[in-house]
Amino acid sequence: MTVRPKKFDRGDWVYYYHPRHIRGRQQKWLRKEDGPLLVLKALGPVNALIRRTARAKPFVVHIDKLSPCHSEPPLSWLEKTTKER
Repeated sequence: MTVRPKKFDRGDWVYYYHPRHIRGRQQKWLRKEDGPLLVLKALGPVNALIRRTARAKPFVVHIDKLSPCHSEPPLSWLEKTTKER
């Protein structure tokens, strides 16, 4: 199995594929993706550091689990956090 070539840069909004299993609920009715989330940094060719909100803890994900956000992205809080530091 190979990684599909994708490139996400700092500041890109993405959806994260994260299926959940809830007892008593049909799988086809559950959301499979979370988001949109903000890409903080590309960690090599296959990993990315993403964060849900400015206060949330960032986490590392494989780029195969990310898809670009094609809808209207929310306001970016990335510039605010870099200015504060």
